[in-house]
Amino acid sequence: MPPSDYNICIDKPCNLFLEQLASEGVQLSEREVQILLPNILERSGHNMPALREFMESILKRSLPLYPRLKMLPMVLHATLSKNKRSAAVALRFLAEMLDRQIAAVLAKSQKELSVLSKLMDDKDGDVRRTALHAVACLSQYVDGEVFERMLSALPKLLQTPVRAAASRMSPAQPSPALEATLQDPARRHERGSRCTTQIGRASCRERV
Repeated sequence: MPPSDYNICIDKPCNLFLEQLASEGVQLSEREVQILLPNILERSGHNMPALREFMESILKRSLPLYPRLKMLPMVLHATLSKNKRSAAVALRFLAEMLDRQIAAVLAKSQKELSVLSKLMDDKDGDVRRTALHAVACLSQYVDGEVFERMLSALPKLLQTPVRAAASRMSPAQPSPALEATLQDPARRHERGSRCTTQIGRASCRERV
């Protein structure tokens, strides 16, 4: 299928559907996310560029549909994919989904910081760059003292580039979708019932 036809027949309708779900405050179930998210993350490394872009678009639009903190273990697992394109997408998505709650969890986890540290030294250039970007994005959501403590746990060769990348970033801003949701909390529900208001959904958009 030519990219233009793919965009018309699949990409736009699917994205519009996800946007509609988000605008109505619909939440996916745990089972749905456990099935969909790992598969989308793995297939995001497809050889077809149009399909890769489609999968990344779905990932971004899925953020309002399920609590980010519950997504975190699946996303971190996907960063270790043998498919380097899939791993890079997972790292970009990790940076996209960061908020203060997730950043605090990562900052306290030596295990996860060790994984990200190894990814910043990966043989694949895209994986290295996206891992560096994800770690630098943490600076937007934790105090300076906490961020410096995190950096001290990294190999010295990685501390300087991460610090430099973090210094180039603008302060994180809430996404338009989040602002609309917070202004109208009555729109949030889970399969027709009220769901708990989510806070702190900010995206780190700068790319290294």
